[in-house]
Amino acid sequence: MPDTTLKTQALDLAFHPLADILFVGLLDGQIRCYSYDSSGDTTLKWKTRPSKKSCRALDVRHDGSHLWGGNKSGSIHTIDTETGSIVGERLHAHETAISRIITLGSNMNMFASGDDNGVIKIWDSRSPASDASAIRTLSHHTDYISDFAWLSGKRHLVATSGDGTLSVIDVRSNKTKPFAQSEDQEDELLSVVPIKGGAKLVIGTQLGPLSIFDRAKGYADCVDRFLGHPSSVETMVSLSSSQITQDVIATGSSDGLIRVVQIHPSKFLGVIAAHGTTSTDQEGEDSGKPGQSNTEGFPIERMKLDRNGKWLASISHDEILKLTDVEGALEGSDEEEEEYVDADGLVSDQSNDDDEEQGQDEGEHDSEHDEKEESDAAELDESDTNHAVVADEQGSESESSTGPTDKQSKKRKKRELKREERKKRKKSGPVNTFFADL
Repeated sequence: MPDTTLKTQALDLAFHPLADILFVGLLDGQIRCYSYDSSGDTTLKWKTRPSKKSCRALDVRHDGSHLWGGNKSGSIHTIDTETGSIVGERLHAHETAISRIITLGSNMNMFASGDDNGVIKIWDSRSPASDASAIRTLSHHTDYISDFAWLSGKRHLVATSGDGTLSVIDVRSNKTKPFAQSEDQEDELLSVVPIKGGAKLVIGTQLGPLSIFDRAKGYADCVDRFLGHPSSVETMVSLSSSQITQDVIATGSSDGLIRVVQIHPSKFLGVIAAHGTTSTDQEGEDSGKPGQSNTEGFPIERMKLDRNGKWLASISHDEILKLTDVEGALEGSDEEEEEYVDADGLVSDQSNDDDEEQGQDEGEHDSEHDEKEESDAAELDESDTNHAVVADEQGSESESSTGPTDKQSKKRKKRELKREERKKRKKSGPVNTFFADL
């Protein structure tokens, strides 16, 4: 599918909850509305510029009627999604630039906004669009709000911040303090996505590791970490179609790659898109060693998934709006035997069969074991010949009584297959591959 050129940097985007429509907020203050078809081609429907300040945050009301746009001046504009007309403006809703906006569920009639100072405000979407009075204001974070996530089952708002902490806010409470806040993770927390039906949270960090929080064990600290991203994880979305079994996510990093990752069990599944140019170190492949991806990528600014779970929209510093078909990205994620794809998009054989388990013990002494197996095979062949001679002399009708047993024959074939597989692995190294053409 062709990319859409924006001619200026995009900072946020949002899908319409009921139609094939996408909204993009730009650095020059514009908000553009695009429709898209089944092949991913986009058509500009309208554009508006409510402010000369950059539009840094977007989200759509649950019924799709209005769009909220937060800009660098701290104001929030309400826009009609059908016509692009400005319905109202909450002037100076925040004292500093707005970094994130999120709609709180489909029946809450509320939305939340966060700014560069770490202040979070919750708004009543039914109040006049020019009303700058928030329902609640929370200022427990000391640095910018990097991302929001909504847990509908608990009616909790999750926020991540540059101050290294995660907080959980009960929107039904009138308290000015959060329901819970984590300890300092000693790293900037950049993105958050719920998995396992909201039972766990995956947090993207500045240094690259994914931190995993378990709601049942509290939010004080993460319970697990998944390493492998070579760059910061700026944005994430869930790719699973079911809200109950979601365990597969897409991560957007500052190296320009969009990776598919499965969590618990945790593994890289592949690279499905890239902003910028990516190639593989051919010298590494020729030498039989794992090649390194040479990436001149642009940092992924934001990603969103459409209501049907088919199109993943991404924006970056390359001034491109990219729509990626992710329907096939989940195929084979639950198979027992599959290729392992590392963080650079490199594939290596990670079969879990019995031969591989035995091969792990033999890894450092392949030559010695090869000689031993050849000797064993020779002994079996000699034994087969002796048994055959005895069988001919005695005129036995049953080969099983004096000849090689089925167990011995299978064992010999298994050893030969193992030996051939190891020779092939020595001659060939991992290759660079993608789950979808970029």
